[in-house]
Amino acid sequence: MPDKILIAEDEPASRFIFATILKDGGYDVITCENGYECVEIAKNEKPDAIILDIQMPVMDGFDVLETLKATPEINEIPVIVISANSDPQNIKKAFDLGATEFIAKPVNIEELLIRVSTALKIKKTNDELKKLRSEFTYLLIQDLKNTISVIKGSFELALKNKINELSEDQKLILEIAETAINRHIKLLNEYLELSRLELNIDKISKEQVKLDEIITKIVNRFKTEANYNISISIPNNLKPEVYADKKKIARVLELILEAISNAGGKDVEISLTEDDSNCLIKIVDKNQKITLEEATYIFDKYKQALFQKLPKYNDLGLTISRIIVEAHGGKIWAEPIEESGTAFFIHLPKT
Repeated sequence: MPDKILIAEDEPASRFIFATILKDGGYDVITCENGYECVEIAKNEKPDAIILDIQMPVMDGFDVLETLKATPEINEIPVIVISANSDPQNIKKAFDLGATEFIAKPVNIEELLIRVSTALKIKKTNDELKKLRSEFTYLLIQDLKNTISVIKGSFELALKNKINELSEDQKLILEIAETAINRHIKLLNEYLELSRLELNIDKISKEQVKLDEIITKIVNRFKTEANYNISISIPNNLKPEVYADKKKIARVLELILEAISNAGGKDVEISLTEDDSNCLIKIVDKNQKITLEEATYIFDKYKQALFQKLPKYNDLGLTISRIIVEAHGGKIWAEPIEESGTAFFIHLPKT
């Protein structure tokens, strides 16, 4: 399958020339004439590379770059910037915002093809490295989990008939040790879950799913187990269905509620709305408020490591949630609420 290139260029003649050249070079080509269209097409089509003009209506190229790099599902697409303004400050700004290449206008055709080819090779190499990293991580974590499980089993067996011989202080120490072991096993399980999703080991199995029933079931369990104060707002006449993996959508709700609980949240509101094509689940944590900056990396564990920053919801489950939702063609994001609190949004297509 040929690589797909998105061209964002407002000047019709240039757009036609670039598209013709790339098609002749064996690429699939999509074109648009303003920055807003570029962002929306990138989200829907997931091109392999983007050729981006700076001077465009609606959103200029710099705004597009900033939006692309702040959107998890498309922030790794290589972007080749083209501009008639080759001032060093202009070039620096493009690279600071995440551009992969910069080509000054008028564009040399051979240079354009070389830059596109190079950007795609780098992307494919990075994708392979990510896959190798995920495979290595999966095997390493599996070994660690097995080792800790053996330790836990031996620990429980050794104490099985000795618990009544221990002092209260000794019992307290052992309870602390058991809690730590269980916490590490839970973390390793989540890393394994993340690795299986990244390696596409866990397949998506879709069926018609009633979202209101899933939400109600998960909420009832959390009210019992986690002492949550959760309110649900679903209109009586609303019976939304999506074509999705029932267990995985339920898992997303579980992981978000767990992340809220781990951050100290106990007061939660959940609402469900729909339109002709999509359903939107909104989960509001009334106790914790993220910043706008945290919202850009809260669902990306690797970006947190890169920036060396931890959001209030420092939970691997949010990264797992993003991968599951995106595998369904949906979107997930979080926003601070003006008064106080944080809103999590899960946007799922019905088909």
